Amino acid sequence: MAYQQNMGARPRPAQARGAVHLPKGPIAIAIVLALIAGGVYYLVTAGGSAVSISSSQSINIGPAGTVVTMEGSEYMIALSQAYPGSGQAFVYVNRLPMFVNPIFNVSVSVTAPTKLSTLSAGGHANMQLQAVSIANDSIVLRVTPLDPSLAIGPDYGKIVELQPYFGNGTVGQSLISIQGSNTTTATTTVPPVISSGSTSSTTAATTTVAVNNTNANIMAALHSSTYYPVLVNLTTLYANSQQCTADNYNSAYIAKYSHAPHGSEDYTNMSSFTPYQLYYNITNLGGGSYGIVYSTKTTFFGTGAAMTLVANSQTSKITNVSFSNAGVFAGFTGVADLRAILTRSYSTNGPCGVLLAGTLGTA
Repeated sequence: MAYQQNMGARPRPAQARGAVHLPKGPIAIAIVLALIAGGVYYLVTAGGSAVSISSSQSINIGPAGTVVTMEGSEYMIALSQAYPGSGQAFVYVNRLPMFVNPIFNVSVSVTAPTKLSTLSAGGHANMQLQAVSIANDSIVLRVTPLDPSLAIGPDYGKIVELQPYFGNGTVGQSLISIQGSNTTTATTTVPPVISSGSTSSTTAATTTVAVNNTNANIMAALHSSTYYPVLVNLTTLYANSQQCTADNYNSAYIAKYSHAPHGSEDYTNMSSFTPYQLYYNITNLGGGSYGIVYSTKTTFFGTGAAMTLVANSQTSKITNVSFSNAGVFAGFTGVADLRAILTRSYSTNGPCGVLLAGTLGTA
């Protein structure tokens, strides 16, 4: 019988680990500014034109972004991150003008479309995005207009809204959410604003802002850690698990164990206790130390911290790693435990692999 761990009144399967992160937080905000603002500026100065979309259409998307016209509005769509091996990518979507409308970080895949409301995360979907093919630095993205009157709900689990950061119409200090004394001064040129329905521009203005090296040092510490590549892969696996259906799970389970799942290892239990998101936030611990807190989202337990990496912002080193006493990583002691999830997940092809990573085949 599968080992079970008690969390409250509800038992859970042993090692129901996993099954994402939509990149957000300070580093993502900086990338949004560089990609979307820079992309719009390049499009205007290079004399480019927007791609008009009236029905489902495939377009090339890169880090510099592409402007599309749809239902009388213009949007900048830029590539954030691409994972060719897993068939998943993240794109930024911003309705123009860029500084007054929400920016969304959207997970897209080749296996299923993502529905999005560009007016707000809670509105009815008016756009559908699906990756056709994914390379390291570009993707082919199929964009389909949706009629909001159909009242189709967005795919909330695949969308992060970054609305607050551009609300004042300037490149301001609100972009720098980690405060620190290790800063330098840089000059940033605010690109011309593109108005909806045209490519007219205003005169570019120059403003001086503080560049926060603290954030860069924290990210350098994270990226150089042995944990980082494992967490990136887990993030992708957990995101892909949303495409796992009961039929797919049952077929994969039978192929692995030669009998159908039942009890605590059936699809209902495993999909409820397996995270569908892994993401991080950064907190100031004082004294130049910052906590990079990785949290998970599960259907049954909701959101909870899973592990914390402590980074020294002066040395760009990870000084401590700890796992939460409760949650999907409870009882873990090091990176080898996380790698074990990947090994078990990769032993089963398809989006159900990370759900099966927590099964023992004896239920």
